Amino acid sequence: MYPLTVGLVIETKELWDEVHSALQDLPVRLLIEQHELGDLVEFLDKVERLRPEVMILEVLKLREPMEHVVGRIKSSSVDPMVIALHNTAEPELILSALRAGAHEFLHPPLKNNLQQALERKSLERNKTRERQKQKGRVVGFLSAKGGCGATTIACHTAAELGRHDKHVLLADMDLDAGMIRFLMKTKSPYSVLDALNNLHRLDQSYWNALNSNGLPGLEIISAPQAGKNDVATGIRHVAQRLPVAVRVVFRRFSAARQQQTRQRTEPHGHESGGHSRREGREEEILAFQLRDQTHAH
Repeated sequence: MYPLTVGLVIETKELWDEVHSALQDLPVRLLIEQHELGDLVEFLDKVERLRPEVMILEVLKLREPMEHVVGRIKSSSVDPMVIALHNTAEPELILSALRAGAHEFLHPPLKNNLQQALERKSLERNKTRERQKQKGRVVGFLSAKGGCGATTIACHTAAELGRHDKHVLLADMDLDAGMIRFLMKTKSPYSVLDALNNLHRLDQSYWNALNSNGLPGLEIISAPQAGKNDVATGIRHVAQRLPVAVRVVFRRFSAARQQQTRQRTEPHGHESGGHSRREGREEEILAFQLRDQTHAH
């Protein structure tokens, strides 16, 4: 079992003691230990700063509705595994916790079940790290001032990587004076702002409409055309949404490439749904986070 970081919010003394007893022989590090949730905004800020991989919550002792608390925790950039905890196995409570987004529901005796849940999380984290080793990289081209040639270098680099059998997404984030649309002669009327504003519906068909792919191995999302968008509003959107948006957009690009690979390699009529369902769930969580951030502003 690989080491994990854990947060606890447990009010009942018996459950608190039993969880600590179950964790003492496991390779875990406690980052958050609270008897009460307290102010939700402050708690979420602590989760963002400390970034626990697992949160164990006594769900009936929360001051706010369980669905709201669990949803907000899972929509954070950390997206920890949420383990709902109660001293009895009430069927309705179990169903409510799982519907709210909890990964596990545990009740005493805890030792074996908690250890198994953490082992599953540890195995999942290890698999995620292995997948990330095979993923691509995000490279930014920045210039000290306009006219330095950063856009030209980015276009040539992207095109050259495409010629060497790499799958490349070229995204123009210069909302004020983006030139990639002109230099690469893209034909799609949509822009990177359309992607940012529609992350919740960024499926395969919408993705195909967003990007242009006139060169081998290269897909392009351009900046807005002059006069088509309020640049100041667009910049505010990017500032608020970029951390989540980059993850969703590039994940959508990666998923599209993987789908094309499966279609070429799998027998006709066979579909592999496990990975796509997982990617879809992750994108739903990120989209929820995006909407939550937008309402907050």
